[in-house]
Formats: sequence, C-alpha cells, structure tokens
Amino acid sequence: MEALNADTKYYISFDGGGTKLLGLLFDSYGNILGKTRAGGVNTTVHSEETVNARIDGCVKDLLSQGAEKGVRINEIQMVTASRAGDSYFKSVNRFVPCREHFHTSEGLLGVLTSGRTTALCALSGTGSDIFYIKDCEEIDVIGGWGYYLGDEGSGTWIGRKAIRSLMRALSGLAPFTTMHNLIMEESGARTENDVLELIYGQSSIAYYTGTFCKTVEKAAKQGDKEAPEILRSAGRELAAQTVDMMKKHDLPGNMKLCVTGSVFTFCDIMRESFLENVKKTYPEIDFAPPEYLPVVGGVIYCLLKEKSDNAGNDNDISEIMSMIEPTCREYKI
Repeated sequence: MEALNADTKYYISFDGGGTKLLGLLFDSYGNILGKTRAGGVNTTVHSEETVNARIDGCVKDLLSQGAEKGVRINEIQMVTASRAGDSYFKSVNRFVPCREHFHTSEGLLGVLTSGRTTALCALSGTGSDIFYIKDCEEIDVIGGWGYYLGDEGSGTWIGRKAIRSLMRALSGLAPFTTMHNLIMEESGARTENDVLELIYGQSSIAYYTGTFCKTVEKAAKQGDKEAPEILRSAGRELAAQTVDMMKKHDLPGNMKLCVTGSVFTFCDIMRESFLENVKKTYPEIDFAPPEYLPVVGGVIYCLLKEKSDNAGNDNDISEIMSMIEPTCREYKI
C-alpha cells in the first residue's frame, strides 16, 4: 500500500493519565486516520509492564487503521505532554521510525484547544498548575510541586480535605454528613483504622485520594453543606495562583484565560468559584473554555507547525479547528 501523497507527513498525538490513554493518528493535511483508547498509563498507578503493553497496543491499533485506509507510513512524528514521553517514543520506534518527538506541556495543549496561542491556563486534575503560554511557548509555571508541597485546588487536594473531614467525624469531633456516608460507601471504610489502612496502603496515594473528588461533587449535588465549600475553596486557591501569575508578569487585565483538566470539566462549583475569584481582581479577564480534549491539542500543535515556522496565530487555530471538527466531534467538551 502506497502513501496517499509522497509529501504527506504522519503524526501521532497521545494523551495519557491514570485512568485512560487516548491516541490519534493524523496526517499533515488534518485527516484523522486512526483513533484509539486504552486503560491508564500512569506508572504510579499501573506497572511498567502494563503501561508499555497498553502503549504498544495503541500504536499497533493506530498503524493498522492507517493501513486499512491505504496509507503506508515509513516514518512518523509524535507529540505528547507526558513526563513519561520516552516510553511513548520507544514504543513507536518498535513499529515505525519516529523522526521527531515533540514534548509539549498540558498547559500548551489546554491553550490550543481553547483556540489560542497566548493565554494563561489553569490545570486541575490529579495535580494542579498555572501556565503562562506566549506564542505557543511555555514562559512560566506556578505549581506542579506534588501533593506533599502543593497541588492546591487539585482533585487530590479536594479529596484529601474530604477524607480529613471524614476522619474528624469518625473521631467524634464532627457530625456525619452525606459526603462522609458516600465516602464510606464507596471505599468500604467504617473506622479510622480502615481509612488509614486504605489510604496508606495505596501504591499511589495522590491518585487514589483524588478519586474522591467526584464524591465531593456528588455530595454537593445531594445537598451536603460542607462539600460545596470544599469545592469553592479549591476554586479560590487556583484563582489566587492565577492572580499571582498575572501580577508576576504584569499581564494585561483582559488577558485570555483557559482551563483544562478533569476537575474543571466536571466540578461546576469549583470552576464557577475560580472564575468569580479571578474576576474580583481582574474583572475584564477574557475566559476561553476548551473546545476539545487535550489529545486534540496535539493535532492542532502539529498542524500549526505545518502551516508556519513560527507559532501561528489564533486565526490559524480557528482554521485548523474547523478543518478537523467533522472527525474529532467525539473529543469535544
């Protein structure tokens, strides 16, 4: 099978975390040639053997889908925002030569999926960061210190506050609430020792603690009084860091701001608190919500590089997003 065009370049974009791995195979004309999905690839949660097997499986699946479309790929380029990017690089090279591996940041992909090339990006997932991206370059990051030293406003931070609240109830220091009952129901814990054994027996305490973020959101929707305040306080923490970044770089009050990460996606109370508190200091901040999951940000990044040797501009991104929209609808947020 011959390539559709001898000048065509081929790319893979990967976005992997503790719960899932998404991958897209595409060409330099924006044609999506393959889509794949597998279980989580965070090595703090899964074994290295499992992670490598999942990445290998996704690469094989993508290349197979390309072959079914009549595409022969002799070399490929890849983009990831993962700290474990070398694992992806080695995996791809086992099947096809990887000519170039673009290491990007989650912040950059968040900015691109909001249709921007310059913006602040607040991330809240298992961890948290505030990124300043200018012309597709990462200028600065606040946070990313891990759950021992920071990650304020993250899923882990939210989960930790909820579990500490449960421990106070189990110790007889506070009344039980809906949130506590939901945590006990989901975890199976009934006593203080149960909670301690459950938390400290995890291979990844941060990841496991972060899973209770959705429990807090669920409790808030069921009328729990403490849960909404935990979520609002998470928004305040991230807003304070965003304001710090604005002041540090003397950015304009109408600076573009986007958000990314699972917590921003499903925690309405946290997201609303975040925006409300940023606007207390910068009422004219230009909020731009993401339109796609981060894996599509990798597609936009590579196609921008195809269009121009420089960073491109917001109009270029708008054109690319319109081009890929028919085949990327399932990745819309």
